[in-house]
Amino acid sequence: MMMILKNTFPLIPYQDITIDNLLHHTSGIPEFLQWRQKEIDINQINYNKEFWQLLSGNKLPVNFKPGEQFFLFKYKLCIARIIVEKVSGMSFKDYMNKNIFKPLI
Repeated sequence: MMMILKNTFPLIPYQDITIDNLLHHTSGIPEFLQWRQKEIDINQINYNKEFWQLLSGNKLPVNFKPGEQFFLFKYKLCIARIIVEKVSGMSFKDYMNKNIFKPLI
């Protein structure tokens, strides 16, 4: 069963996008740098909080219906970090240290 992003993040304005769509670049969500200056300042560092506020507060039209095309979405890691933090209840850094890096040592 595919996990619908909206089920985990009710504020996201996109109904049918799955986490699988995000991770495989088939979500249709516009690229971060295509968003207009009034929505986000692309000349500064935008952290998870700013990225999530933009994604959940503005429903920009998708480039295509989820799953129908491939478009390299460079900011999928931002979304992956947000998902890990939400599901684990830990910061991304702490989660990665505990579950990935320390077990490798």
